[in-house]
Amino acid sequence: MSVSSQIGQGTTVQLWLPAAGQVIDTSLRDRGEAAASDQLDRSAALRILLVDDDGLVRSGTAEMLDDLGHLVVDAETGSEALERLAACEDGFDLVITDQAMPGMSGAELIRRIKVAHPHLPVLLASGYADLTEEKQAEDWPRISKPFRQGDLASAIAGITGPPGTRRSGT
Repeated sequence: MSVSSQIGQGTTVQLWLPAAGQVIDTSLRDRGEAAASDQLDRSAALRILLVDDDGLVRSGTAEMLDDLGHLVVDAETGSEALERLAACEDGFDLVITDQAMPGMSGAELIRRIKVAHPHLPVLLASGYADLTEEKQAEDWPRISKPFRQGDLASAIAGITGPPGTRRSGT
């Protein structure tokens, strides 16, 4: 994305998107997303800590999670996430973290979480992480960016189990 602005002339925003390799029938995709989001029982909301340094990605993911019926607390950095974990009396049911963040990677954050909260489920979201970190993080559940709401719902259900069998991680 590129944004340029000149006084009196206006603002130009350029957005480059990858070319699609095939035509996607969006009606099928939308039905699939609806079916996947229905997998989660809205009465069994999870308390989720969402960590991403990109504000747009964080707010978009938070909206997806909210739409799925979950309670979302967000953090911009790994350090902020650790502070939120320590301050939350009720605990969290799941942590979703970006991998590529300045200061503390998602893998490092997960390692620190596992020391204090060994049973807290985590989901590592990555679009293009460092290969060394990825190798170390291969045992943790992952979701590839970009993802759709249905993908996110399926990943959460796969980690936390069906509603009614979920238990708090902290």
